[in-house]
Amino acid sequence: MKKAISLLLAAITAAILPGCNNEQPTDIPETTTTVSNTETTAAETEKPEIPLDISGFTVIGRITENVDDKRITYEKEISEAESIEKLGEILDTLKDAEPVDADYLTEFYSVTFRNDETDETIGMEYVTLFIENDGVCTTERGFLFDKNGQITLYSTGYGWQISAFPKLLSDELISEENIIETKEAPCFDENYAANGEEFEKGRIVFVNEYYNFAWGYQHSGSFTDDLGNIYYFDFACLENKDDGRTLLDILYDEVYYKSRPAAHTDPEKIIKCTEKIPQINTSAEMKGEAAACDAGIYTLYIVDENNKLIALSESGDWEGTLDDSAAKSIVKICNSMTMERYSINR
Repeated sequence: MKKAISLLLAAITAAILPGCNNEQPTDIPETTTTVSNTETTAAETEKPEIPLDISGFTVIGRITENVDDKRITYEKEISEAESIEKLGEILDTLKDAEPVDADYLTEFYSVTFRNDETDETIGMEYVTLFIENDGVCTTERGFLFDKNGQITLYSTGYGWQISAFPKLLSDELISEENIIETKEAPCFDENYAANGEEFEKGRIVFVNEYYNFAWGYQHSGSFTDDLGNIYYFDFACLENKDDGRTLLDILYDEVYYKSRPAAHTDPEKIIKCTEKIPQINTSAEMKGEAAACDAGIYTLYIVDENNKLIALSESGDWEGTLDDSAAKSIVKICNSMTMERYSINR
């Protein structure tokens, strides 16, 4: 099954790729870890009632994050009046929103609203949405609501909620006393474990890199070779990453030749992009504007014939594209690429 997910968005996927198969101590919906093709779409279901008035609810927050080489899960009941009021403001912005039909990836920030009278619960997760329009997939931020197993998605675009919600949870939860689990953070999801010899290797063409220091060191991403194969990496747990090698050398040595690809895209479009590399004006300016707060920076690079990385575009806290016609053309091709996930035997 093909997913209309551009390579430009693959860094987002990689930034949150590792799974979270923790036993759930509360009834917060289990975190999803891959692009989800929901069986129940917005068009097929009635819009669920969002708990706009949460004064009668118990609110439980949860965060799972990778910090250095550890995966830490925090959980706490949120009762501070200021935090409850802020959650209410976020919910209020969704009261008139229409559900969207999209694939999504969790960002590991969630709350559960439990009605103290009926014991009914509604799970709310912060997610990245992949929305397809006319064959091109765009990324937006939003929220997932799980009410009795009915999944409904709402987009907030890049509004203030995308920084307010995780910041609220981080301020409330990030403390040693709220840790409910600590374990080793895997460098790669178990689905994509080593077996590199099964796949032909070529050369790396695109690198999608994600940085965020807002709440600890996060450095991850994906890369695509000239055969159309897509790989993921997480520098937070890669050994020997500070030994003086370039980013590209580390990706070749520690990831490319030691792991199998997670997905595949059209190699012909990759070739079209490489043909445009000599036309790129590397002295051009990256033009853009501030777009978010504490979302991190996603950078799309293309690799030239001398194994030099050329930054084509950025997104996250800053949105911009290299002010060059060839670079813009390559980014446009990237946005039109679809991605097919490999079937992996566990």
